[in-house]
Amino acid sequence: MKRVRMTRTHTALSIRARLGRTIGDGIGRSNDASSVLRAAELTHKDAVSGYVWGVLHTIKSYFCKGILVSHILMLGANGVYAAESSPNRSRTYVPVEACQISAHSVIVTTRLGRSCIRYAASSGVQGAAVAIISFHGDRDPQSEVKKDFKAVEIERIKDAQQFADRYRQPWIMIARPGVYGSSGDHWARRELLEFLTIDAAISAIKARYGIKHLVLVGHSGGATAVGALLTLGREDILCAVMTSGAFSLLERQARRSAATGRNYTNAERDYDPLTHIPGIRRSNNRKIYIAGDPRDSNTHFDLQQLFADKVRLAGHEVEVVRLKGVPPAYHNIGTEGLKLAADCARERASQIQ
Repeated sequence: MKRVRMTRTHTALSIRARLGRTIGDGIGRSNDASSVLRAAELTHKDAVSGYVWGVLHTIKSYFCKGILVSHILMLGANGVYAAESSPNRSRTYVPVEACQISAHSVIVTTRLGRSCIRYAASSGVQGAAVAIISFHGDRDPQSEVKKDFKAVEIERIKDAQQFADRYRQPWIMIARPGVYGSSGDHWARRELLEFLTIDAAISAIKARYGIKHLVLVGHSGGATAVGALLTLGREDILCAVMTSGAFSLLERQARRSAATGRNYTNAERDYDPLTHIPGIRRSNNRKIYIAGDPRDSNTHFDLQQLFADKVRLAGHEVEVVRLKGVPPAYHNIGTEGLKLAADCARERASQIQ
């Protein structure tokens, strides 16, 4: 293969022009319960600088080997903005049999089929009056399915314990369908099957450990999952924290299609929490937080605000929190959502005692 030669200036300009959104989405993907704690000690500037340095270093290595730039661009293609609901998407499945070999898994059956969900639990979960359950954002199914699920599970259990230690709350991290060892197809995210499966898995985990009440927190696609769980009528949620969530999915897809020239409409399969708000059960002891950065170029803040307004209009306690995200995408908001969940857990737990 012919070697690629570029000057430092040319390389920088190319990266800025072609990878700007990719870098932002890559940072956004790191804001889940399995990785954000490690980056929490960095300032926003340091986090961006560190990520860009890593991308530049990788690009330099690939150039030296003569690898095409188009291959390098795949580094950040697992963002919610870049990879979801592509019209010609290839499906990557994790079978139930590959998931259920773990003791940290539950087998559930919904009206749409049989599934297996993996999770990571901290100490203190058994018999907990309140436990926090967190949901990660979207991942790239094609790269996730190649991972060593056992090694991933060990790391996620360590992460769950770190969160429990830091926030002084029992902590469970749920692996959404198709990634981190859970069965299913992660390309089929934001569909009813995903949310019914997660809902059933939470009930099974809650019964296994004898947990009484739940605090849910999710980022990006994980925030959409939290919103969906509310609309499915759960009555055991004390707090629901959604950061940089995707809501009003049809409108969001229309904006993405207009911006990219590609057809992202997926209305026949998507389950949009915005259109299922009547399913949220009334509660006098539940608080809902919807948080994000108004500059978020990935999931739009005005659509998050719209969801909050409609939930409030339906008679629920909702607070919108404006946070500062990491540039250039302003999608990743660090550990602020986790802190909101922990604070709300302590406050609500004191009220039910």
